[in-house]
Amino acid sequence: MPTVDSLSVVIPVFNDQEVLPELHRRLAPVLAELTSAHEIIFVDDGSSDESLAVLLKVQAADPRVVVLQLAGNFGQPGAMAAGLQEATGAVVVLMDSDLQDRPADIPALLTALRDSGSAMAIARRPANEDTGLDRWFIRLLFRITARLTRIEHDPLLGVFRVLDRSAVDLVKDLPASAGSQLSYLYWS
Repeated sequence: MPTVDSLSVVIPVFNDQEVLPELHRRLAPVLAELTSAHEIIFVDDGSSDESLAVLLKVQAADPRVVVLQLAGNFGQPGAMAAGLQEATGAVVVLMDSDLQDRPADIPALLTALRDSGSAMAIARRPANEDTGLDRWFIRLLFRITARLTRIEHDPLLGVFRVLDRSAVDLVKDLPASAGSQLSYLYWS
């Protein structure tokens, strides 16, 4: 299993109260095996359910958990940007909160980052996870998006990725970074 000096995990959250304790239960032991210097940054993106209350309970039980509460719903990119602003790790993992991204896959992403010599490694979902109708809809959506933006998208790429500090700092330094535009509360 690869090891890192320090690791931050940034997780945007929107109305996922049911899965958050299970996500933390699966994530904590994986991170403990990788490094003792880790933090989990949950960014509540204006959830209308009890996600914030659940996150604060998780934080009370685990001092490595940081909870950010955005002032409203800014969308996943805004929540990720806010989390990246707070992340202190030498390596940062971005992942979804709904358990589509498996914490057990983080070591493989770290190995890919190390072996590639790149500043970022991105997970690619297996093609067979979605039903036939879902796959059809996703392909249609990305085809339309590609025509409108002239940018080709891989529908199997999601949020789940690891970035080294140079990539995180580059994103943080972008003048139009959504994180610099957001207002949030820091729960400690």
